[in-house]
This record gives sequence, structure tokens and C-alpha cells, in this order.
Amino acid sequence: MGVPIGGIGSGSINRGWRGDFARWSIVPTGIPASRVVSADQFSFRSRRLPGAARMGQTSPSHSRSPTHSRYSSQGSPTGGSTSGSGYDSNGTDERDSEAIASVLRPAVTIPKGQKPTLLQKSWNFNGMSGSKSTYYGLFPQSWTVYDHEPDPDILLKCHQFSPVIAKNYKESSYPVGVFEWEATNTGSEPREVSIMFTFQ
Repeated sequence: MGVPIGGIGSGSINRGWRGDFARWSIVPTGIPASRVVSADQFSFRSRRLPGAARMGQTSPSHSRSPTHSRYSSQGSPTGGSTSGSGYDSNGTDERDSEAIASVLRPAVTIPKGQKPTLLQKSWNFNGMSGSKSTYYGLFPQSWTVYDHEPDPDILLKCHQFSPVIAKNYKESSYPVGVFEWEATNTGSEPREVSIMFTFQ
């Protein structure tokens, strides 16, 4: 499921290895609840800096996923259509050239016969497959490495940890957790990267 977030004895929330917040132990019943809240996510957005000169094409070893489209300065995807909302069906920002936006978790499958929620229709839950990402866990820490997905030019790392300190029971029981993000541009063009956290 993933390494829990929170101090010892203070309850915990699990961000699973798939990137979803899925296990809750914040009520002192002793029985954790398993449920996924779609709004509880980290989301990623990147774009080529306006006016930045192109220095070359994307490295062949990091080919762009077919779920993303390159955009012209007018915001119209090649071979696609715009929705009028500012984002296309892949979460690409039509107002920015080369912009990519995605929730940082693998694609969400909508059960047959069930309609997607407004959140699932508005956010891009299909921007990454997870096949290039790796999760490492060693309590009280975990690491998730997004190896050039959803942006083939950006290497993302998320370090999660809770304040469990040897021989310090007071601070070790605080109900807090930390997420530290690192982004490395391995492409040939400057890019602006943003991480958004939402919690409901």
C-alpha cells in the first residue's frame, strides 16, 4: 500500500505506491479505512518557457507519449480539436506552447456503465502509465521516481518522510508529514515546472 504519513501513535494516511491517497487511520478505531478520494492528488504541469530559443529536438531515448500533443502558438493541436475550456482531452494547456499537465498517478479506469465525475472529466488522469516510475519505501521515508513521465524531458523525484526521531517521543508523535520534490530538466530547452497539491 505504501509508507504511512504521520507520527507514531498519531494516526496516519497512506499515499500508496500508485500515487493515490488510499488508506486512512486518522480515527482511533484501530481499523484503517481504504478509500480513494480523487481530489487528493499531486498534479504536474510543465511548459517551454515563452520566448526560449529551441536548441534541438527531444532526445530519441525519451520519445513523447502518444497521449500528449505538440501545440502551435495558436493553441490548436495537430490533428486534434479544442474543447474551449483551455485544456484538451489530454490535459494539455491550449494557451501555452508545449504545455503538459497531468495528475501524478496512473490512469483511472471508469467502471462500465458508470459516468465519470466532474473532477475526472476536468483533470487529466490519463497523462502517465506508471511504467517508467518506481516507488521505494523504508519507514518513515519513501521515494517515488517519475522517470521522464508525464514529461519526457523532466525527471521528477518525490521524497516523503515523517518526523520519527530516535529517543524523541514528543516530536515523533506529531501528526505531520513532509513531501519534498525535485525536478531535473534533462532536455535541451528551458522548461517551467509546477507541482500542485490538492486535498479534500
